[in-house]
Amino acid sequence: MNHANELRRAFPLLKGLSDAELEAAPVTRLECTAGDRLFHQGDPGDAVYGVLTGRVRIVKQAAAGREFTLDVFGPGDLVAAVAVLRGVPMPASAIALEPTICLKIEGGWYKEVMDRHPELSARTLDVMMTRLLEAGNARLRLATAPVEARLAASLLRMGDKFGVNRNGEIWIGRSFTRQNLADLAGTTVETTIRVMSRWTRDEWIASQGGRIQIRKPAELQRIAET
Repeated sequence: MNHANELRRAFPLLKGLSDAELEAAPVTRLECTAGDRLFHQGDPGDAVYGVLTGRVRIVKQAAAGREFTLDVFGPGDLVAAVAVLRGVPMPASAIALEPTICLKIEGGWYKEVMDRHPELSARTLDVMMTRLLEAGNARLRLATAPVEARLAASLLRMGDKFGVNRNGEIWIGRSFTRQNLADLAGTTVETTIRVMSRWTRDEWIASQGGRIQIRKPAELQRIAET
């Protein structure tokens, strides 16, 4: 595939750049297996990553050493832009959830391109602000919402990012472990299993091989808004 076209797929924000500019980008293609780390928490923030295929989870290490999943990114998502733009170390780690291909662009080139193209800066800022709002809402839920509301919101968000709506039901075509969902909702695996088992009995959801079918999104939305 054309180098410039791959960059546009992995970095939709760069679609306005010419082929010549994209062909000059200092890019490295990373082919990861499940469990491979793109970067570690504390690494220099010197590169921006774009997901071409697969999924990447962003994890934060707590003081006790345990890692918590903060978010999951898929094709077309931008990773580590904030660290590059602010010139700070990576605030979290990025781990491939499955076979994943990412394109890694040197941070210096990305910042230079942003300086030459103010519209790119505006689009990047818009993406970062949207994520900040989502992160703020997530923190508010963790602080105030019941665990079922947090789990329902996490499932609906993953359905929005990775699911397909079929006749009012949301089919999430990628697998998520109960630990992934528990981390996103800020609860334990045991609680996640208990709640999801009840939702399965109520026929709100169905799951097989880690893949989840949200059969009654309106019920989960009602719970999420509690």
